[in-house]
Amino acid sequence: MRKKIIRKTAEYLFLLLLFCTVVSAKIERIRLPQVTVSALKPGTVVADGKEEQYEYTVPVSALRLEGERYWVYALGERDGKFGKEQYVQLFPAEVLAQDEERAALRASLFDEIVVEADRTLEDGARVMVQDAFK
Repeated sequence: MRKKIIRKTAEYLFLLLLFCTVVSAKIERIRLPQVTVSALKPGTVVADGKEEQYEYTVPVSALRLEGERYWVYALGERDGKFGKEQYVQLFPAEVLAQDEERAALRASLFDEIVVEADRTLEDGARVMVQDAFK
């Protein structure tokens, strides 16, 4: 009888621990900044009335201007406490040309960049990707 009570108590504690872990993971995701990402694509940029084709273009909304330098947040993935997690890393961006919609970058050190975020981002911050920018 005593072993049965101990076993049932252990089962309930295990289920409680499992439930708390799942809820904790869900809460953690809700608290993360929500971002929209875009892949770097070849594209056309019209600057100074001249249309040119570039290998790497991004939406202008992806650029962050600090001082006299442009920056972009690149999306990365790493191991976290609940498995794989996505995070952003700040990279300098050398802008070759830009128009109202797109900017051409010199080179690509990353595959996807943040186009929009629901709050201010910091270098290395974990994020939740909402959707891809078209």
